Amino acid sequence: MDFLLNKIVKFDTLNLIGVFRGSEGDSYFLLKVKKKKTTLDIVENLAFDSVEELKSKLDNKLPTILLLDGKGVLNKKIDLKNEADTEWLKNLDYKSIHYTSYTTSDHQFLSFCRHTILEELIEVFHKNEIQIIDFYIGGLTAVLVNELLDKSRLLSNETFLEFDHNVLSGIAKPDPEKKTENYTVGTHSVSNFHLPLYGAAINFYVSQNSIAKSNTGLIDTEELIYKKGFEKMGVFILVGFFCLLLGSYGLTQYLNYSNAGLYLENSYNSKTYTVINNLQLQKDKKLKILAETGFSSKKFISFYCYELTKSIPGAINLSFMEIYPLQKEIKKTERVAFDYKIILLKGHTGNETVFNDWIDALKNEKWLQKLEIVSIKRDKKNISYFELKITIKDV
Repeated sequence: MDFLLNKIVKFDTLNLIGVFRGSEGDSYFLLKVKKKKTTLDIVENLAFDSVEELKSKLDNKLPTILLLDGKGVLNKKIDLKNEADTEWLKNLDYKSIHYTSYTTSDHQFLSFCRHTILEELIEVFHKNEIQIIDFYIGGLTAVLVNELLDKSRLLSNETFLEFDHNVLSGIAKPDPEKKTENYTVGTHSVSNFHLPLYGAAINFYVSQNSIAKSNTGLIDTEELIYKKGFEKMGVFILVGFFCLLLGSYGLTQYLNYSNAGLYLENSYNSKTYTVINNLQLQKDKKLKILAETGFSSKKFISFYCYELTKSIPGAINLSFMEIYPLQKEIKKTERVAFDYKIILLKGHTGNETVFNDWIDALKNEKWLQKLEIVSIKRDKKNISYFELKITIKDV
């Protein structure tokens, strides 16, 4: 969860507030910076005489780092090779103070104040709804800016930081007349009161092992991260909800439009289906009529006439042929009905053997389905009179 929140919550823009307690009262300095990839740009640097003025110009949505210096803040250089200094450092009551330290190979520089001084100041900011996520004591963070400036002496707040080959070597109070000085950082000119704030911003984004500091229970950085994370998540969910709502509305409109089109198409299809169905019924009716009349047959009437007359031997005389005979007598009020599969034949022969062979030959015809001898009679002259009924296949 913490990994996810760290991915979601990125403090690319930062407020840094410097509180300098002088003999004439507190002064407030605001530095707003923005991180762009590997560069740290100054957005604005302002000065105020009261918390109310500061609050009116402050963007409370951004995380804020506090830096306290001036009256009540002490600076000490500790020689790590000096036994008295190291003993003093060991006996220091860290529970009663808040501090920021900077350590070199031979020395440790310490800026510290009483525990209550910082705690009371943080309470004041909290009452003014200014959320503090971290703090520093003194102006030691300006050491990190000297890597850009490369000065032998820097005025940080009202304290001189002295360098030997870009390594902090001393810390001292300035002359009474020397209390302000400007430095060029990038394209901006910053005062000595904004300089340590820029160093604190550097340490926030790129934590330096040489700088150490105390902690306070009044600042809960994780709480702010969770708060910012849930704010972003809430906005994301809200935007997602509205996107889904918009998508749902658009989909509804599309489906309504599609449904109207389908309804219209279905209406046309229904009418088309009715027309097609009526045409199909008419077609079936006409095909049935054609079938009943025999005109739908693949073979014409002439085909059957030709096949029958061709097959009749010379010893057989055909006296009658009726193809598709009437089923019943024709009446004006009724449709004419034919036996469209029937062929009736009548004739006579004096040679019974030829007649039998002819009947056998007809039965082998592919177009003939059934052959019936309706009647056969023989007279005194030994002449046979026959009547045949042929049922055909292909109709």
